[in-house]
Amino acid sequence: MASIFLRNNTYWLSFYLNGKRIQYSLKVKDRRLALHLKRQKEIELEEGRAKLPTSKKLSEIVEEYKEYSKLKKAEKSLKTDIPQLEKFIKFSGANTLRDVKPHTIQLYLQSLKKLKPKSINNYIGNIRTFLNYAKRNNYIFDNPIDQIKKLKVPKEPPRYLSKDEISKLLEVSKESHLYPIIITALYTGMRIGEILNLEWKDIDLSNNTITIRGSKAKSRIFRTIPIHPMVSSTLHKIPHSTPFVFVYNGKKYTDEPKRAFKTLLVAAKINLGKGRLFHVLRHSCASWLVMSGVDLYTVGKILGHADFATTQIYAHLSPEHLKKAVETLKF
Repeated sequence: MASIFLRNNTYWLSFYLNGKRIQYSLKVKDRRLALHLKRQKEIELEEGRAKLPTSKKLSEIVEEYKEYSKLKKAEKSLKTDIPQLEKFIKFSGANTLRDVKPHTIQLYLQSLKKLKPKSINNYIGNIRTFLNYAKRNNYIFDNPIDQIKKLKVPKEPPRYLSKDEISKLLEVSKESHLYPIIITALYTGMRIGEILNLEWKDIDLSNNTITIRGSKAKSRIFRTIPIHPMVSSTLHKIPHSTPFVFVYNGKKYTDEPKRAFKTLLVAAKINLGKGRLFHVLRHSCASWLVMSGVDLYTVGKILGHADFATTQIYAHLSPEHLKKAVETLKF
C-alpha cells in the first residue's frame, strides 16, 4: 500500500519497495489528483512493475548523458551545456544521484551569485535537463531540482542596429573577410553557428533558398529561408573551394570571430557593451522585419524559433499591427 502526505502545500507519495521506504513529491496540490497518482503507483506495486532506481555511478550516468546529448543538441550548445553540468557535478562532490539534494543545488547556485540571473537560469536549465534524463531512465524517482525555481529576469527589449548603424557597419566591413557573413546574418536572421556551418549543398541559388538542417540548428528545427538579392549577389562572389561556404585562409571557422567583429563595431562607432555581439545582427533582422509589417508568426518561422514566446520579444515593435487588429472589431 502507498500513502500520501502534505509537505510545503504539495502532496508527497510514500511506499515500500523491496523492503526500502521510498518517498518523493507528486508535484500536485490537489488531493483528488494526488489520490489518483497514489492509486496508479499501487497498481504498479501489485503488478510487480514498480522498480527501484538503477544503481549506477554518477560519472557513468554523466558519460551516458553526453552521448545522448550529441544526438539532441547542436554542437554550439554542447560546448556550453556539458561544461556547465560537469562544473556542478564537481562542486557537489556526489558519487551517486542520491547524493544530489535540493540543498546541494541551492548552494551551487549561490556560488554563481556574481553571474546575471539569466546566466544562472541557464545553469538551472542544464542541471534540470540532465536530472530529467536520469529520471526517465529510472536512475532516480524524484528530480531534486523541481523544488528550485528559476530567478526572475527583467524583460528588456533586444538591442538591434538602427539603419544608420547598419550602413556604417557595412561601410567599414566592405574589405573584411566578415562582410559576406554580416550580409548573410542581416538578411536571413540566421544564428552565427548556423552561418559558420553552412555548406554549399544547403544553398539552392536556382530557387534562391537556404536550407537549415535540424542537426545544425540550435532549436533542432529544419527550415528553409528565402535568399534576399543582396545575399544572392554576395554568395555568387564566393569561390566553392571547400564544402563550407564561409572560410578564412581556406579553412572553416572553428569558432565565432568575436575579436574581428568587435574591431569592426569600434570602427563603426557602435557600442553594444558586453554579450553576444554577433547576435545583434539576428535581432536586427527580426526587428526590422517586424517594423516593416511582417507578422510575428512569420518572423518566428524565418528565425527558426521553437517557441512562439521567443518571437514575442519583438512584439513591442509592431504597435501598428496591434492597432489594426483591434480596429477589425465590429459589434
